[in-house]
Formats: sequence, structure tokens, C-alpha cells
Amino acid sequence: MLPAEPVIGVGTPTTLDPSRAPSGQAVVVLQALDVPFQLCGDAADKIDVGDGTWTEDLKNRFADHVIDIVGQHIPNLPDAILGRAIISPLDLAHYNLNWKYGDPYSGSHAIAQSYLLRPLSGQPSHCTVVANLFMIGAATFPGLGLGAGSGYIVAQHLLRNSSNFSVFTSLH
Repeated sequence: MLPAEPVIGVGTPTTLDPSRAPSGQAVVVLQALDVPFQLCGDAADKIDVGDGTWTEDLKNRFADHVIDIVGQHIPNLPDAILGRAIISPLDLAHYNLNWKYGDPYSGSHAIAQSYLLRPLSGQPSHCTVVANLFMIGAATFPGLGLGAGSGYIVAQHLLRNSSNFSVFTSLH
């Protein structure tokens, strides 16, 4: 079922990197967490889910619902939106085969990845046995991978030790 009151993550990447939007504008990311891959109904009984497959129309109607909820806490949100991109669990499954059934957490909600049991900074962490190859993501400190913390930590390490690395940029 579509959740009547979904858990919604709100991110503002332009807070730390204003170059992601034109001057005076911002990017806001709304993520409705734990939305089903295949739908059998709407818990709020407001959205007809049809055969339960994520269509463009269904994505837009659920996105409108999410924006209405967040709009209760962020003044003028619906009127401030200049454009939007909506990604459903079905889209996620097409983008990355590792995200089985559109689960960006790769299906693991194990206690070992949660709370005090998630990867700690004293563990082997981001280094690998291959020189200058680093690992990021949920299996590395600080775990879960939702806030890009492990990537930030590796980036800071690379910047501190930049004299040891060659960086190549390719524009296509």
C-alpha cells in the first residue's frame, strides 16, 4: 500500500554546494522512504493505483501527495517548485540491478547495520588491499550510507593526501 503518511527525508544539497542551482535558487530533494515496489492500494484511499505498477501518472500523483505533506512544514513549497524529477522504486530497479525491487538499501535491514552495531571508525573502514582504492557506502563508517558520510570522509582523506594521487578529469 502507498503509505497515508510516508516517512519523508528532506535534503537541501545547495546548502553546502550553492553551485548546484542558479543564484538565489535551491535544490530540495524529497525522499519518501520505504515505498512499495508493487502496489495493492493506497492507505489514505485517495490515489487509485491501477494495476499497482508505477506509471508516470501514479508517480506524479504520489509526488503531489508528498509535496502537500512537506508543504505543511515548508511555507510556499508547492508554488516555489520550478521543475521536478520523480524516481519510483521501479525506476530504481531499472537503474541498478543491485537494488532488487527498487530497494536502494539493497535489502539489508539487519541489526548489524543499525544503531550501535553499524560500522565504527576503528574498523578497517575505507581502505582496501589495493593501493589507492577506497570503499564507500553502508558497509563502511559511519554506516547506512544515507548521508554520504563515508564518501565525504574518503574525499577529505584524498584532499589531505592529494600529493600522493593523480586526478584525471574527462569531459564527454
